[in-house]
Amino acid sequence: MLLLSAFVLAACNAQNRQSGVRHQDFARVAVDLFRSACVLTQGSFEPVSKFAAVGHFVPVGKEDLSRLPPAVAEPDVQALWTLERDGGIYYLSLTRDSCSVKAERADSAALLEHFSGLVRQPPKNANI
Repeated sequence: MLLLSAFVLAACNAQNRQSGVRHQDFARVAVDLFRSACVLTQGSFEPVSKFAAVGHFVPVGKEDLSRLPPAVAEPDVQALWTLERDGGIYYLSLTRDSCSVKAERADSAALLEHFSGLVRQPPKNANI
C-alpha cells in the first residue's frame, strides 16, 4: 500500500500580516505539489522522478542530508529533491512505500484546509 503524506516542517507564527499571507501561500503550494507529485503519479518512483526533473527540483545527495533539518528526510529515503519557489522551500521525498512533500515554512491551518480539500475532491485517478 502506498502511504501518501504531506507534512510541514515548521508552522509559522506570523510576525506580521504579510508573512502570514506568504505562509498561507506556501501551504497552498505544498499541497498542490503533493497532488501533482504524489497523488497523480500514485507515488511511483519513475513518474515522481520525472515530475521532479520537469519541475526543476534539485536532487539532494546522501552527503547533503546532514545539512538539512532532521525531519526533511525519512530514515529510509530513497530519493529526495528540493525546490525553491517564490520564497518558499519545499522537499519532495520517496521511500519504498511513501511519497511526501514538506514545506520549510507554511501556515498549519491553511495546510489542513488545502489538504482537506484534496481529500474531499481527489483527482479522478487517485485512491485516497
